[in-house]
Amino acid sequence: MTAETGAPLGSVDLATGEVAVEADAAALEGEGLEQAVRGAAQAYLRADVPELVVPTADVVPEERPEPEPRPRGRRARRDVAPEADPVPGTAGAPAPRGRHRADDLVSPRADAEPRGLRESLCDRLDRLMLEGWHVLHDVPVGRQGSVVAHLLVGPPGAFAVAERAAAESGPEHFVLDSRHLSADGRGVPDLRDVRLTGARAGSLLRAAVGSPVAVRGVLVVHGTVEVLAPSPYDALVLADEAVPDAFTSMAARWSPGRVDAVAAIARRRSTWALSRAV
Repeated sequence: MTAETGAPLGSVDLATGEVAVEADAAALEGEGLEQAVRGAAQAYLRADVPELVVPTADVVPEERPEPEPRPRGRRARRDVAPEADPVPGTAGAPAPRGRHRADDLVSPRADAEPRGLRESLCDRLDRLMLEGWHVLHDVPVGRQGSVVAHLLVGPPGAFAVAERAAAESGPEHFVLDSRHLSADGRGVPDLRDVRLTGARAGSLLRAAVGSPVAVRGVLVVHGTVEVLAPSPYDALVLADEAVPDAFTSMAARWSPGRVDAVAAIARRRSTWALSRAV
């Protein structure tokens, strides 16, 4: 087998199939030369002619770049080129995720403070941290998997906050008459449940702190709230739209040092151990 210039490239022993490549040609043509010689010999035998000219492209394998090693771990997420985001509001556009996204804050309130259209109760309670509050979520307080959905520790004290799910029929009208709470004329147990949760959290905190720590239960509802008589257990019922302003408008009862100390103890896993309950 010879090149277009007439320089010998190599040969194939038709009896054994052994391929011999010229050393000088191998240095010039690269590692694919042996396969090229073998391919040219096969083409020659199939053609059954005294001499055959075979185009180089027919026998020399196409060189393909070796794939780069696939990155792993954090590097993989960092090196991947970001895809273009779908235009919001079009098919395939993902729902906004995360908290405090600037593009969600498009619905200003009367006092010009922005509020996100899809901002959850959890998001709005987290905003209290800008006012010096400590906000914890899903704090375990019971043997049956009971949790304080949102535990707030701030200048006015500590609060165990729970949310009553919005009714499918729309906003409800709530009436608080002492220890009784009704929704559209029907009695509901939510206020009792949040009061008991607050008492449980206060019991565990008192055991960990070593001094009384009152935790007020707070029920957040979707609808209007009419108060005929306040709850004798100091529990609160707040309309969803009143959060978080209702907390920031409360009078301060704890010093900043006590707020930070109680919050630090509330963040310890051991504080919520069931053996501490009294």
